[in-house]
Amino acid sequence: MPAMLRFVAITSILLLCSPVFAQEQTETAPESPADTLIGEGRLHLATGAAGLAEQAFRQAIAADPQSAVAHNELGVALFHQGATEAAIDPLKRAVELDPSLAHAWANLAEAQRLGKQFRWAAVSYHKFLQLKARDPYAIYGLALCFEGYEDFDKALRTLTVAERHADADDQLMARINTAKRRVQRRKAEATDSFLVRGDRHFIARHWDIALQLYQRGQAAELADEAQKTQRDGILEGRIGLIRAIQGELAAAQTSLEKALQAVPTDPVALAAYKLLLDALEIPPESPADNVTGDGMLQVDRAALAHRLLSQALVSAPTKDHLIARGEAALRMGQLDSAMDDFTQATDDPRGAAGRAEVLLIREQPEDAAAELQQVPNAPAPAHLSVWRRSLMR
Repeated sequence: MPAMLRFVAITSILLLCSPVFAQEQTETAPESPADTLIGEGRLHLATGAAGLAEQAFRQAIAADPQSAVAHNELGVALFHQGATEAAIDPLKRAVELDPSLAHAWANLAEAQRLGKQFRWAAVSYHKFLQLKARDPYAIYGLALCFEGYEDFDKALRTLTVAERHADADDQLMARINTAKRRVQRRKAEATDSFLVRGDRHFIARHWDIALQLYQRGQAAELADEAQKTQRDGILEGRIGLIRAIQGELAAAQTSLEKALQAVPTDPVALAAYKLLLDALEIPPESPADNVTGDGMLQVDRAALAHRLLSQALVSAPTKDHLIARGEAALRMGQLDSAMDDFTQATDDPRGAAGRAEVLLIREQPEDAAAELQQVPNAPAPAHLSVWRRSLMR
């Protein structure tokens, strides 16, 4: 049998180590087929042919399914191809077959960390450190896991321990110092709301992190039910926007409609919903019924707003709904309908302003001026319809 082969480490985090190959073999014991294939796979890794290495390691596992080394090496080959999540299963199998295989624990920990499985990665690093105590790279990796699930105090303490054991490794020390500054900054930022923190990551295009923060914000307790509805609606609008960016259009539509139910005037949800409807080519006549007419006016979906407001007026005939429907009719150029709605709001200044605008569009400035006398601090008729001049006859 050959002497024990050295394991190829991902080198948790730094990726500094290149594959290490077999030690000298004895002259008397022939290699097993699995050992031969593992050697071939390592040679492929050494030349950067990770795909060929993966094939060799899979063949080694087929020859000896109980080879912990072969499973570990397969995980490393997948890792080198960027398939971090795929690497986790063979690395888990490696440590199941041989819990004393230290480098397999380190490789598993790093694959889990990069896959954002921070708590599981911390467990794997602890297992490695039980076998290789005081390894500075593993301690550093453990600190990054604590940072990943936002236990910033523990992360800083662990970085200090890593620093103590780093000795003269200047490159590792530089990374530790960078991590310390980053964790200290994140600790200070952690007092911000989930909305602010999520927006910060959104602007940086860290979509998944922003999404997690928005969702965590919704899960946070809030005693005041009205404030909770407002907060969750705003966060849901952000979630819908991220879903749209990620191409999950059906989920985005659901989130944005839910957001607009809670906060009809949220500018993010309104703008995102208008863009989404345009992208889906949903005509104004086919809305989601639970989106408010006022909200649709905010994004200039006049026909959709008019339909929703007409429905609302059946169950809740308020002046607000009348004036909003008149506005929707006006935007569509339906001047008679607009005038009818504005006229029904007889003693409301907004109704008078609406009537004045209809009269101005009809080129009846004197009548418009008379209506505006009922409106406190009314604008001059010449300024009233600046953006509506295309409706003037």
